[in-house]
Amino acid sequence: MVVKRKSTSIKDIAKACNVSVATVSRALSKRGYVSEEKRIEIRNMAKKLGYIYNYNAQILQRGKSNTIGIIIADIENYFYHLVLKNLIIDFEKQGYKVLIAYSFENSDIERENITSFLSSKVDALIFTPISNKNEDLITLINKQNIPLLQLFRQAYPYVDAVCVDDGHGAYLATKHLLDQGLRNVLLLTVKLDFTPSRSKGYIQAHEELDLPINKELICRYPLGVSIKNECRTFIKTHNVDAIIAGTNTFGSEVMEVMREEKINLPLIVFDELNWLKMLNVTTIAQPIDLIHKDIVENIMTKLNDKTYVTPTIGQNIRVKPKLIVRKSSNKKRKNSYSINKANN
Repeated sequence: MVVKRKSTSIKDIAKACNVSVATVSRALSKRGYVSEEKRIEIRNMAKKLGYIYNYNAQILQRGKSNTIGIIIADIENYFYHLVLKNLIIDFEKQGYKVLIAYSFENSDIERENITSFLSSKVDALIFTPISNKNEDLITLINKQNIPLLQLFRQAYPYVDAVCVDDGHGAYLATKHLLDQGLRNVLLLTVKLDFTPSRSKGYIQAHEELDLPINKELICRYPLGVSIKNECRTFIKTHNVDAIIAGTNTFGSEVMEVMREEKINLPLIVFDELNWLKMLNVTTIAQPIDLIHKDIVENIMTKLNDKTYVTPTIGQNIRVKPKLIVRKSSNKKRKNSYSINKANN
């Protein structure tokens, strides 16, 4: 016979502390007056008895969960996690817990995540859209006036988005290399819909200098796929004299290829990460502080507006990256990566 374990209730805590259920409720929810001494006593007793606060009951009672759902598309992109860390800290200061899910660049998984968050009654939703296939759910969210924000991509033009101007980043990187007389610059970029186009910035830099554009040097790859073999072949067959890696993952693979082939080409990598700094790699730095500030400001403005109604036209908040020059992008560099020495 299976004995069903009874969970501790507020009534159990009230009985143990010789107070009313209402007093326990106020002490645990931090709403309403309870003396500090009594509050500590109640919370200690709740801990002793193994009480787990029932957030679902709180949601039903108050009609508010004080949670924000965030769906990240690419679990392997460390840059996303740097932004996420700051968001968790800032929303916590505002009294909101963050629920996190990953869509793995899959629209069906994204749909499951959105549905799960809606059933959990999140107060707002932030997500990196994979496509516009889940428009019915996005429309439903808008009808319910739940604050919604797209991150890094804008698949739904009527929904606000915070995006990094990667086209401008590619322009800065390309111009820096072209100004040194380099002419066969390889751009390794992502093959994604609804994301700012790096190739536009690459083309713009060539046009401003009235230089011919070899579109074969613009290579697009899906996320999650190794580019090492193709990169190795391309370098050898196209007389490449410099490389721009459109993601930090691409950058690490390019560096592996150069180490293995014992070649040193000027290199610029998107994302300002610590390991890139340590290896003296020139980067396109996406301003994390500004990105998370814009996200928090957008969501909190909506949540604090008791008359908030979903707009019919989405705002596209564009954050400009900057170029941080280090040794790796110098045309005359020789073995400027300490990576070779580290493997001796």
